[in-house]
Amino acid sequence: MAGSRRIIKCKCLTYTLIWQFILFVLMYLFLTRQCHDQACVCRDADSLPLADKRTYNENHDGHQSRSNSQGFDKNSTPVVLYKNLTKITSIDDIIKRNGNKFQSIKCPGRDLSNSSFKIPGYKYRRKRSGNATQKDALCRMFSKAPIDILNQDSCPLREMGIGQYLPRSRLITDKPRYRTCAVVASSGFMKNSGLGAEIDSHDAVLRFNVAPVSGFERDVGTKTTVRLINQKTLVNGFQDDGRSKLVVWRSGLGYNGDLTRWVMSNKRFFADFVNWQIENPDRQLHLINVTSQWRAWDVLQEFYPKPIIDHIPSTGFTGVQLMLGLCEEVHVFGEVTEHHGKSYCHYYDKKTDVCHPNRYHPYEAEKALLLLMNTGTKLDIKKRGRVTLPGSVRMTELCSLLS
Repeated sequence: MAGSRRIIKCKCLTYTLIWQFILFVLMYLFLTRQCHDQACVCRDADSLPLADKRTYNENHDGHQSRSNSQGFDKNSTPVVLYKNLTKITSIDDIIKRNGNKFQSIKCPGRDLSNSSFKIPGYKYRRKRSGNATQKDALCRMFSKAPIDILNQDSCPLREMGIGQYLPRSRLITDKPRYRTCAVVASSGFMKNSGLGAEIDSHDAVLRFNVAPVSGFERDVGTKTTVRLINQKTLVNGFQDDGRSKLVVWRSGLGYNGDLTRWVMSNKRFFADFVNWQIENPDRQLHLINVTSQWRAWDVLQEFYPKPIIDHIPSTGFTGVQLMLGLCEEVHVFGEVTEHHGKSYCHYYDKKTDVCHPNRYHPYEAEKALLLLMNTGTKLDIKKRGRVTLPGSVRMTELCSLLS
């Protein structure tokens, strides 16, 4: 009798365990289905490259990402992308994960002194600013210092594992993206300038770092198509409208095109870059190749009669260099003025503060070259602080005549 009772208890326990297992499987299938319907990121998503995760999320049923001509609209998707990704403490975390393959890689064509943008047959006759012509300066800038934006396939960032955090598409293409562009300096000249409407009339507008538009619409306009920032701004934060294209630069080694040394000497920056992209996976952060900035430094030195500081050009000049590759015509506001530095340092400063010469960039050489390349009038500079420069299409036609 006691044996039969034990058998009955064992059978009941077995049936209970079987039913619990069935319920567990059903619950698992239900939760998996819910996860699929809400476009959740699967548990193995962390092993995917960031670009593949973008593709997964954008193509997921019911949650196709929508974008406009100026970039991604944050309000267009209800899902926070890849929220399970964890920030890195050092760029070495990524490099070691990729097995240090980059150490044996030689990257062809990264020395931009032999850039494919160089116009065949045009030989620059080395001159100083006293004899150099406007055409000499324009063609030298165009042929030797085209801006270069890194992407996923850029060597050695691809081999290091950093390339997956870069955009797949190229920002600079063979054809200009915009007809007219405005580069808006943050200088005090812009305060009470009343240039807002003229600036907004351009097809594209570039602004720098933390420069705001709210409260200054009459002077600087409201449109922002491209925002160029440095490492400090990337870490400390800036006004991101969610639509403008974001471009960042970092100084350092790389004059000879060796981007490996550039990365390894700027580990903190690249960790910040990767972490920012992890925190903002619905935005694309474009990165300037530092070698193209050094090529602009070469041009500045060639056209300036004195030795210039051994440091890459400022954010302002880099912005001009960038827009020359994106536009047919570029208007630079507030960068070259008659009373630059005699009022507010920035148009958004609350107190009057005389700007002292910056020791980290060749500002005087930059302004001298912009004046030399200016195709506008002196009256434009005096009254509107505006320099006019031809973009890539006009430069190709102009410089081809000199070959």
